[in-house]
Order: sequence, then C-alpha cells, then structure tokens
Amino acid sequence: MTIDFSTIPRDRLPALLCAMPKAELHIHIEGSLEPELIFRLAQRNGVRLPFASVEALRAAYAFSDLQSFLDLYYAGASVLLDEADFFDLAWAYFERAAADNVVHAELFFDPQTHTDRGVPMQTVILGLDRACRRARAELGISVGLILCFLRHLSEEAAFATLDQALPYRDQFIGVGLDSSEHVPLTVCPLSNVKLCVFPTMAEHSLPALLSARLCATVNSDDPAYFGGYINENFLQAFAALPQLNAGHAYALAANSFEASFAPPEHKRQWLDGLDEAFAREC
Repeated sequence: MTIDFSTIPRDRLPALLCAMPKAELHIHIEGSLEPELIFRLAQRNGVRLPFASVEALRAAYAFSDLQSFLDLYYAGASVLLDEADFFDLAWAYFERAAADNVVHAELFFDPQTHTDRGVPMQTVILGLDRACRRARAELGISVGLILCFLRHLSEEAAFATLDQALPYRDQFIGVGLDSSEHVPLTVCPLSNVKLCVFPTMAEHSLPALLSARLCATVNSDDPAYFGGYINENFLQAFAALPQLNAGHAYALAANSFEASFAPPEHKRQWLDGLDEAFAREC
C-alpha cells in the first residue's frame, strides 16, 4: 500500500500516534509499578513503606540521578512477594498497553531483584505468565517475557539465576542484560529527559536517529517513574520536536514490529494494520 504522508496534517498527528498499532520492546515490568498499586500490595502483604501516602511516594519521584531512581525502584519492588502480586503488576500494565493500542509487548523482568529477597523464581515467573496468558486471551495482545540479569551482580549470580529459571523455559522468549542496548534502539524519550540524557524533550536526538535511518523505536521504559506509558512518550516527543512528521510516526511503529521477536506472519498482520491506520488519514 502506498501512503502519501504529506497529506496528513500535523494537527492530526496526536490522534494518529495514539490510534496506530504499535509494539513495545523496552518496558521493565517492575518499572510500571504505580504508587497506588505499591500501597495496595504493601497493605495486602504487611510491608512497611518509608512513605506516609501515595502522594508522598509520588512526590519522591523528583529524583535527580540514576542512583536515586534505583533506590526508589527497589523500594517499590519490595512489595512484590506472592504470585498474585506479580500477576497484578503485569495485568495493570497490559490494561494500559491495550488502551495505547499496543498489539505486541516484550516485557523485561528482573528475577534477581526478587530472588535476592527470598522470593522463589517460580513465584515471579508463574505470576507474570498468568497475566501474559490472560492478556493474550482477553486483550488480544501478543506477549513475550525477557529475563534480564542485573549488571551490578556477578557473572556467577547470572548463571545461577539462569539455572533457576530453566525449568520455566517455556515462559520466556529470551534473556538479556539491563542497561545494555544494541541496535535496534529502544528509545525511551520521557526516561531520557527525566534522567538528564537530554536537558529537554526539544533537544532529544530522535529526529537525528531517524534521519540516519537507524532502527529506532519508542517505548516507555519505567512508566510509573518517568511520567507516561507508550502513547505519552509518542505524544510528548512529537509535540516537542516539530521536525517529526507522519512518516516518522509510521517508521517508528513499523520498526517496533520488525525489531521484535514475533513470528513473521504476525509482523505482516500488524504492518497491514498500521497501513490501514495511516490510509484512513490520507
């Protein structure tokens, strides 16, 4: 299908960015843990938090560097103890993803964050997998889990974690390292600005990456901490960067499908849906 992107007016882009089908390839599921759910799980599990209220916790999200963010990140994860907690965590994300028209999501999860606290590997994976199966059945989202090793821990710890996870090999599609990226570039605009990679969104390098024809995608990283899920990342980036147009929006969504681990027939189906979403605007 041939699409003339120049016929799509810029004022139609916000609606199109939200409506177009897309894949999310850089999302830490623990980083989608919203303050409200943190407090609900803390109450359910009898976990004492160093914050008096949801509002106080959200106010603490005004961190200034990576370490202060990580301190909050691990404090939030401390409420995840039972299989039901990991299910609730992932299901909350999937509901948001469906609202953002995500048709495929590859979720990073950090078992060492939990097993080092005494939470069994089985609890982590089975809780997340149950939410994945429900998302496929009820929301029509294609889902994969990617087990990530923590770079600040030892190589021996990573191998031990992999050994613990192998009995559940059918529940995850790959393994990786947190904070290590290679092309395709899973760009996370709100995260990049919040952690001062770029002083403002208007100075983000996303247009340059696309101009260089790199395989860039837009993702939400740790949305509870950085201010928005995938559509908010698209909307704020395109609002702040006037050089981005409908063709760039199409490329970012298409890249997200092509760079995923999904089967070729699924990629073709989603790309057809993307074509249809843009053709309606021409």
